[in-house]
Amino acid sequence: MPGRVEVDTSKLQAYIDRLAGALDTGGPRVAQAAAERTASQIAGEVPVLTGRLRASVTVADVGDGYAVSYGSGVPYARKIERRDGTVARAQADAADPYYRAQLELAQMEARRA
Repeated sequence: MPGRVEVDTSKLQAYIDRLAGALDTGGPRVAQAAAERTASQIAGEVPVLTGRLRASVTVADVGDGYAVSYGSGVPYARKIERRDGTVARAQADAADPYYRAQLELAQMEARRA
């Protein structure tokens, strides 16, 4: 005679909800820090003659995250980027630390459970 097994997943669901809440709260902070590091790297590596290109590097809150802007109002920015690859290099360098920071956030919250 087949039996019926029930599993109470309420504690697991509460844990998942708590983890999701922590990532929703801490995730933007991690994203902003990553964007600021990337902007700092770009600003530190662009060639400087007048400082106009360096000053064009900004971080903006775009609602669901953060964006780094480079070269706004600087007509030669694209030419410099194609020649030097500063932005592409900073983007490549940003991915791993960002993911590690998100993982650390999740692990820290998991230890609190």
